[in-house]
Amino acid sequence: MKGLIVRLILSFVALAGLCGCDREYEGDLWFAGDSICHGWNVKSCFPDWRTHNYGVNGARIDRIEELAGRFAGESVVVVIGTNDLMWIEDRDRYADRYAKALQGLAARRIYLISILPRNPNDVHPQPYDEDIRDINSRIRSRVEAMEEVVYVNAYPAFEKEGGINAVYTKDGLHLNAAGYQLLSFLLSQYLLRDTSAEPQQ
Repeated sequence: MKGLIVRLILSFVALAGLCGCDREYEGDLWFAGDSICHGWNVKSCFPDWRTHNYGVNGARIDRIEELAGRFAGESVVVVIGTNDLMWIEDRDRYADRYAKALQGLAARRIYLISILPRNPNDVHPQPYDEDIRDINSRIRSRVEAMEEVVYVNAYPAFEKEGGINAVYTKDGLHLNAAGYQLLSFLLSQYLLRDTSAEPQQ
């Protein structure tokens, strides 16, 4: 049933684009994060924004720390965390560090994409599901008090049987075209909500 609903949503998005029903957006939208961010064709997915992609393959939370102050007064989408999973020793400390890194961006608005599900591999044969859910929960509890952060809980839409739904991935971790279409749709709901709430000039 969930798969059918998602397909209907994606079909609606595609039809909206064909009939010219897209909402008009303005301004810059920055993206920062790991390979999932890097592989996102944000220019195509968000044509009414001036997009800038700072995604880097293999990036971990220190990538966000390196960008401290880079997005002052801007709107930024952050996709980070999956490459940290095997190295986290203290989850509370990691969540604190994560929240501090977001604050350091000094952005006007941060759209934080939750860590997405992924499948086990040769290096990590155990399922990631419980670990990711727990870490996402700890991060979310930290950022809820941050007015500039909008938490985009994308995990449930991508999860199937404790991993990432094969419909949305090309290798058990990275997204395929359908995966990016779904992620773009989820993010667009928050962008639309924010732009609709802005006072008219």
